[in-house]
Amino acid sequence: MIVSTEADGECILTGGAVSAGVAIGPAYVHHDILDRVQLQYTVTTQGLDQEWQRLCAAIQNVDRDLKHSADRVERELGRDMAVVFEAHRAMVHDPSLSRDFKQALESRRVNVEEIVKSVLTDYERRVRSLENGVLSERADDIADLSRRLLRVLAGIRIHCITSCPRGSVIVAKHLLPSECVHLNQLNGCSVSQTCSTDSFNKPSV
Repeated sequence: MIVSTEADGECILTGGAVSAGVAIGPAYVHHDILDRVQLQYTVTTQGLDQEWQRLCAAIQNVDRDLKHSADRVERELGRDMAVVFEAHRAMVHDPSLSRDFKQALESRRVNVEEIVKSVLTDYERRVRSLENGVLSERADDIADLSRRLLRVLAGIRIHCITSCPRGSVIVAKHLLPSECVHLNQLNGCSVSQTCSTDSFNKPSV
């Protein structure tokens, strides 16, 4: 996406549409939670257990939300659209992920927001480096899960995509699979540099 500013202060965003057609409406800018400034702090030995419990509670919360989302999307949009949430649940229940979180927390002794971000970003980077089309979709699933956990840890209860006003033009640097599922329920369009919709029907705009 290219951003340019005119002499009169008007901001012009230039990007590519998710699908063919022309849409006119107010811009709804979708910000990635990873782009936000997040506080990093050191955790004392006494505070490690509290941080770990925070992360465990967030994982349980995400798991419940994923099950609810999978059931709702399957009812409203069909089984094929719900598989992304089931893939995320499989990752949540993977004992190796919990082990890596635990080891990183004990070795780095920082807050769990930073642990989630660093561990899952490393997972994503390694999968993408394999340059395999099928595995690249798994990298998007990892990125999706990372953002879900960070939203829960930050106390964000709803996904910002779902609050997009009808008729808006959604402006985003990148949209992940579960976000593209949400787009099927909105009367909007996305101007995006890259949009991971390979496994799904592209939303109408």
